[in-house]
Amino acid sequence: MTTTSSHLSSDRVNLLDLKEWLRREFLSFFEDCPGKKLIAWDKQLTQPLGLIADYRVLKERGVDKMMDLRELRDTRILKKKDLSDISHIFFIVKPKLELMSLIAHNVLSVEKELKNEIKEFHILFVPRMTHLCEKKLTDLGVYGSFKKNLKEIFLDLIPLDNDLLSMENPQLYKDLFLQNDPTYLYNIAKSLMTIQSLYGIIPNIYGKGKYSRMIADQILRMRREMGHNQETQITPKIDNLILIDRNIDLITPMMIQLTYEGLIDENFGIKYTQLEIPQEKIKKPNQDDKLNVVEMKKSIVILNSSDSLFAEIRDRNFNAINPVLSRTAKELQQTNEEKNRLQSVSQLRMFVEKTLKTYQVKKTSLENHMTIAEIIKELTMSDEFFEKLLTQNDLLAGLGGEKPNSYIINSMSRGEDIYTVMRLICLHCAVNNGFKTSLLETYKREIIRAYGIKYFELLNNMEKSNILNQQYQSF
Repeated sequence: MTTTSSHLSSDRVNLLDLKEWLRREFLSFFEDCPGKKLIAWDKQLTQPLGLIADYRVLKERGVDKMMDLRELRDTRILKKKDLSDISHIFFIVKPKLELMSLIAHNVLSVEKELKNEIKEFHILFVPRMTHLCEKKLTDLGVYGSFKKNLKEIFLDLIPLDNDLLSMENPQLYKDLFLQNDPTYLYNIAKSLMTIQSLYGIIPNIYGKGKYSRMIADQILRMRREMGHNQETQITPKIDNLILIDRNIDLITPMMIQLTYEGLIDENFGIKYTQLEIPQEKIKKPNQDDKLNVVEMKKSIVILNSSDSLFAEIRDRNFNAINPVLSRTAKELQQTNEEKNRLQSVSQLRMFVEKTLKTYQVKKTSLENHMTIAEIIKELTMSDEFFEKLLTQNDLLAGLGGEKPNSYIINSMSRGEDIYTVMRLICLHCAVNNGFKTSLLETYKREIIRAYGIKYFELLNNMEKSNILNQQYQSF
C-alpha cells in the first residue's frame, strides 16, 4: 500500500483493490511490449489516468516520452528526432473522430519519414472503441498500420476517495436526457459488475427512474449470462445498491453549496481531487491588504481524506470550520513548545522519528486551509453572495410565485455570469414544478436580450431535456 493511496482503504470496502485492478489492466498494455515507448494522449485523460499510475510507474514500464496529442499538428507533428530509440508509439484517446484525424496525420508522417525503421503503433481507447472511429481510421488509410493494436481501457469508475467513485463523464446527462442515447448505460452496468467481482455480489438493488431500471436489468442479465459457477464466491461487502436518475432531483444541483468543500468547488472547481487556486488570489503575509493570510506554498492542493484536517472540515458548514482550525493551530503550537523543551540528543532523535514528519504535514495542511478559508470568507461576505443566497431561500420557500424574480432580472441587466443566472431560473422552475408559458417566455426573452442570440440553442436544449419546462394544465 503506497502512502499516496492509503486514504482509499476503509473498514468495509477497500477501494485500493479496485485501484490495483485498474492499474494492472492499464500497465499490462506496456508490459507486453518490449523496448522504449512514447505516449501521445488526449490531455483530458492525464489526470484520471494519473490517479491510477503516475509517470514513475510508467517509466518503469519503458515509457520514455509523453506528449499532448492535440499539440501534434501542423508543423509540430511527430518527427524522427522524437522517435530516437522508440519502438512503440501509443495513442491514448477518447473515441472522438477529430482525434482519429490527428492520429492518422502523425502516423502517415512517421511512416513517410522512417521508411526503413519499424515502429509499432497502438491506440488505447478510453473507455471503449467505436465503429465510427474504426471507419475513420480506415478512410484515412491508417487502419492497417495498427494491425491488432486497437485496444480498450475500461476506465469508468475512478476511485477518488475512500467513499467516492466517479465516472467523470459530464456529457452523460446530455446523452441520456437530451439525445435519448442510452449507450453509456452498458458501461455503467459493466462497471458495477467489476465492483461485484471484487467485493462480492450485491444482494439488494433499489432504483428510481427509467434509466436506473435499465441499468438494474442489464446487471441482472449479465449475472444470468455469467452463470452460477462463474459468480464470485466472495462474501458480499456491499449490502445495497441504490440507483437514482439525476432528473429525479433537479433542485439540489441548482442550489449554492454551503459546506467548506462545496464552496471551494463552487468558486474554483475541484478536478480529480485537485484544487488549483489562481496566483492572484494568494496573498503574502506582509501585504497592506484586508486579506492578510499565510502564503500558500503551492497553487495546487490535493483535497482528499489523506489530509486529516480536510477530512474533518470538508462537510461542515463554512461558518463552523474556524474552531477546528484554531484547535489545530494550538495543537501545533504545543508540539513546537514541547520540541523547544527537549535537551538531550536521544530526545531530539525520538521527536524526529515519531513526531516531526506528522508535525510538518499538519503544519502545511493548516497553512493551506487557512489560506483557502480566508479566500472563501472574502467571497461569502460580499453583498452579492448574500443577495444570491437570499433569493435562493425565497425560491425554495415558494415565494418566487408565477412572476419573474426581480433579482434574476436585475442580474441579467447587470451582465452577471449566465451560469449563475440560469441556475436560479432552473431552481425557480423546479420548485414551481414548471413555469406558466408567459413566465418561461419572459425569462427566455430577457436572456436573449441580455446575453445574445447565441444562447437560444442552450435554452432550447434545456427545454428538450426538461430542465426548463412548462406546467401541465388540467382541463
